[in-house]
Amino acid sequence: MAVAYGSQPGRRGTDSPREGEAGGLYVTRDAVPRRAYLKPRKREHGPFGCRAAREKIVADLARDLGVAVPPVLLFVRHDAPQGEETSCCVSLVLYGRQFPWHQIKRWVEDPTQSERIMELVMRDLPVSAARALVLNAWVMQSEHGDHPHNIVFGLDSDGGPHFVYLDYALALGHRFVDDPHFRALGWRRWKDEEGWKAPVTVPFPPLMLQHVSRSEVDATLSRVEDFPEGEVQAVVGRIPGDYLHEQERDILIAGLVGRRRLIRAPLERQLMGSGGGT
Repeated sequence: MAVAYGSQPGRRGTDSPREGEAGGLYVTRDAVPRRAYLKPRKREHGPFGCRAAREKIVADLARDLGVAVPPVLLFVRHDAPQGEETSCCVSLVLYGRQFPWHQIKRWVEDPTQSERIMELVMRDLPVSAARALVLNAWVMQSEHGDHPHNIVFGLDSDGGPHFVYLDYALALGHRFVDDPHFRALGWRRWKDEEGWKAPVTVPFPPLMLQHVSRSEVDATLSRVEDFPEGEVQAVVGRIPGDYLHEQERDILIAGLVGRRRLIRAPLERQLMGSGGGT
């Protein structure tokens, strides 16, 4: 259900908006020691965008698959300025220190720049990337490629280092993929079976593909293939109607259930083509 999340404007720069496809801002709450990221700010016209719902659905599925996607709560933004979105979500910032992918990528390419960090990165990368790759294929995530910020590496003094995968607002066949670039690659919006049955190759950082654990890809694929249909229905079905239009809800359930056994072959081709994996 949607919950209130109290923000504290001006604290640690948390009310400064970050630009992007949906816009967003950091918020805080006294009872929670971490910041969270609130999005979308930009209102999407029509009933079939449902970006906050997509973030929540993928975060819940990721938890069940062991993929490090931040937990998401739905948030009604009662104080939104006129013209901005009110049906939003907040995504927890998991680590006190987070390094964006563009920085990690430089360290992977030249490990001598930070040998200690690289030791931690390579300890987590093979399994983490394998699980995320499979999740992304299942939900048709279009935003991970070599995007400089949508994958981060987190460090804390009281917890182990991990990659974290962000921004699933345009997953699950969002109409964003009606863009000519994606249509030319075979992507389709999930408005019928033609969309979710598309055997697409999901963008993923080439350097990560070189190091993914093949055995973990296979294990995660098996978990997706065996993921209970009833659990998919529960995850999608609990999203309130003001976040997810009924017709869109039915489409997302059908797509997630139907794609479970359609992603193995495209992923195997992708890994063979990358020449990577261990």
